[in-house]
Amino acid sequence: MAKDLEHEELVLVEKINSIINSKTSVDEVFKAIIEGMIDVFGYYSAGAYLLSADKKHLVVKDYYIDGTIARGIEKLVGFSLIDYRIPLFKGSILKKSIESKGPLIIKARSELEMVVKHHTTSPTLRKLIRPIVKLSGLKSGVGIPLVADDEVVGMLGISSREHDPNEEDIRRLKIFGVQAGLAVKKAKMYEELEDYSRHLEKRVEQKTGELEQTQRKLIESEKFAALGMLAAGVAHEINNPLGNISLSAELLLKKEGDPYKIRKLENILESVGITSRIVKNLLAYSRR
Repeated sequence: MAKDLEHEELVLVEKINSIINSKTSVDEVFKAIIEGMIDVFGYYSAGAYLLSADKKHLVVKDYYIDGTIARGIEKLVGFSLIDYRIPLFKGSILKKSIESKGPLIIKARSELEMVVKHHTTSPTLRKLIRPIVKLSGLKSGVGIPLVADDEVVGMLGISSREHDPNEEDIRRLKIFGVQAGLAVKKAKMYEELEDYSRHLEKRVEQKTGELEQTQRKLIESEKFAALGMLAAGVAHEINNPLGNISLSAELLLKKEGDPYKIRKLENILESVGITSRIVKNLLAYSRR
């Protein structure tokens, strides 16, 4: 029997190791750990919790309890327990366990009720603690911080209806706590890397768009510069003959006595004036 149990423990350790070496999410890691503990060791209830980035909450990532009871509890409290944030108040029993990286042992139903009561901000949950614990049938439990590279990343817990936690329960949890902690940390790092990659890709797209827009503006600027140079050249070429036409028309106008010819010469001077203003506008544009 002992050899069978040792074999089952090795199977679960190998399963967790395979998770560590695979690219998987934090949720998948916790789900696999809970399934492994229930399947291999037959615990009545198990829960996996992720320590939040600010280290002020334990986030429920997965748990196992009889399906009917789980639905009954969620119906009582009015919300899903997955992703529920358990506050870690200063001096609380959960906070102390995480800070010391040591096991949390609960040996009585009254202690279990106290732990739940002292770690919730939900008025509904506070009122329903006793019927919830009674409905679950749990009377004891063990919690082990998940530690990776001397850093707590979460917590793993088991509960029992039949017996108080013993040294064997604690030994198993400590073994799996080390493996699970590494798996969770690696999964978190992988998710952070994916988030960074997505953010970087978005930044590259944004910068590429900005570069393309700048390139279009540069091309337009070059076109306008070329057009300005052309306008300056055209204006210079037109100004000289315009000056000659204007001077000749003015000289003829002074000598002319025929009203018809005078009107024609005035029309010429008026047209020269219009053309001269256009040339000035071209020159002004070319200097921008």
